[in-house]
Amino acid sequence: MTSVASHIHTNRLKKSIPEQQTAVPDSTTTVEKVMSEFSLGQDVLVKQKDDRYYFGTVVQVNSIREQCLVKFGDNTYNWSSYKDLTKLSTSEQEDLLCVVCKKSAPKNKQEITVCDQCGRGTTRNVISQRFQIAVKRKLLVNLTRATWMCKRCIDSDPHRLKKSDLKHQRRDSLRSVSSSSTHESQVAPSSTVKVLPYDLNSLNWDTYHRVNVEQIYCYCGGNGEWYKQMLQCGRCRQWFHEKCLDCLQYPLYCGDRFYVFVCSICNQGKDFLRRLEMKWVDLVHLMLFNLTAYNCKKYYDLDTVVIPYINDNWHALQLPPKIANVSKSERRENILSVLTNNRNRFKCGREIKKRTTIWGLRVRLPPPAPCVTLPANGLVTEEELREMWQGNRRLQFLSVDKNVPIKRIILTDTYMKNLMMAMAYQQNSAHSETDSPCPSPEIGNEDPIVESNMKLVQKK
Repeated sequence: MTSVASHIHTNRLKKSIPEQQTAVPDSTTTVEKVMSEFSLGQDVLVKQKDDRYYFGTVVQVNSIREQCLVKFGDNTYNWSSYKDLTKLSTSEQEDLLCVVCKKSAPKNKQEITVCDQCGRGTTRNVISQRFQIAVKRKLLVNLTRATWMCKRCIDSDPHRLKKSDLKHQRRDSLRSVSSSSTHESQVAPSSTVKVLPYDLNSLNWDTYHRVNVEQIYCYCGGNGEWYKQMLQCGRCRQWFHEKCLDCLQYPLYCGDRFYVFVCSICNQGKDFLRRLEMKWVDLVHLMLFNLTAYNCKKYYDLDTVVIPYINDNWHALQLPPKIANVSKSERRENILSVLTNNRNRFKCGREIKKRTTIWGLRVRLPPPAPCVTLPANGLVTEEELREMWQGNRRLQFLSVDKNVPIKRIILTDTYMKNLMMAMAYQQNSAHSETDSPCPSPEIGNEDPIVESNMKLVQKK
C-alpha cells in the first residue's frame, strides 16, 4: 500500500510540473506591459491631488517603484506613479512634422530636429550647411545642456541681437565709409558681434542679483566674483569681467561700481560705458576696500599706507575735475575729514584701544553705488541720460569724445597691478594693523556695524 501511494504521488507531481511552467499573469508581467507604454521623452498627462491633469514629459522611468519622473512646462519635476499617468501616444505612433517642408518622420529615426523651446521640428535636409555654421556662431546649440533652439525662438529672444539691428549697423558703417575718409580714420573699426553662450533667463540669482547658482557670468560664460574686477549691466543686470570688455580705458578696481554700463547684448551690439562722478567719501571707501581685499588686513596707517596708496592710484581713478585738481597737501585734510565725519563707514583704531592713526572699514563691503535708471529699450546715448537725470546731482558722469576711438589709456600691466595691490606698503602695513586677519568680502560674512564686545573709549 505504501509503494502504491508513493507511486501515485510521484505521478501527480509530474503532471503538475508542466502546469507550473505555463505563463501566468502576475505583477512582473504587468510592469513589463506598462514599461512598454512609457518611454523617455514621451508626453503624458499627470493627475494631481486636485483631480486636475497637467501636461508633462517623461525624463526618467523607475520600473521597480512603478514611477516616472515628469518634467513640466515651468521646469519643475515630480515623481508620479503609473496609475496617475495617461499617455498621449506611444513612441511608435509619434511622428514629427517639419514646419518648412511639411514632411513627417518617425521620432525614433531622428530625421527631424525638435526645438527645445517651442517644440517645432525641422528636417536635417532643410538645415543647410550655412545655417549649421550660423548655429555654432550664434550658439543656438548649447553643448553643455544638449539643447537646440530654432531660428524663430532665437529671433524672439530679447537678450540676443536681431538681424534687423545688424543690417542697420552695416548700413551705418557703409554710409560712414562712403561719406569721408577722414571720419573713417577717427572711428575705431567695429568689433565682432558678441552673444551669450547660455540662456540668461535660466540663471537663478540671489536677492541682490550678485551671485547666481550656476556660476555663469559675462560674454565668456565663466565664473567670477561681483566685488572683484567686474561690471554689471544696467539692463540685464549680468556681470562682466574686465578682461572681456573692450570699452574700458582705465583699470577697474575691486568693488568699483561707479559706472553706467550697458552690454552689447542690450545696446544693439555696442557696449556703453560712462564714469560716474565720485565724492570724497566714495573715493576713500573704495581705496580702503581695495587695500582690504588685496592685503587681508583690517586697519591701515593713515600717513604711511592710506594716503600714499591713494596718491599712487590718483591718476587711474577717473575723478571729477573738482577732486582731481586738488594738490597732495590738501588731499590729506580732505581724507582725514572724511574718515572722521563718516563713522558709519569707517572705524578708527581708537575704538579697539589701538592707535588713532590707523583706520579701516566698519563693514567690509564696496562703497554703495547710486541707483541708475536707464531707458527701457533702444540705443543708450549721453544726451538721453542727461535729459533723464537732469537735476540729480548724484547721477553725474564724465563725458567722452565720440570722435576719438576707444583705446586703453592706462594699461593694466605689472607695474599698475603692483600699485593697485599696494605691494610697496605691505611691509609697512604689517606693523600698523592688528593681528586679526581680514578675509575677502563674502555675502553673509559681513561685520556688524558695531561689535557687541567692543567698548568705545569716551572722549575726555
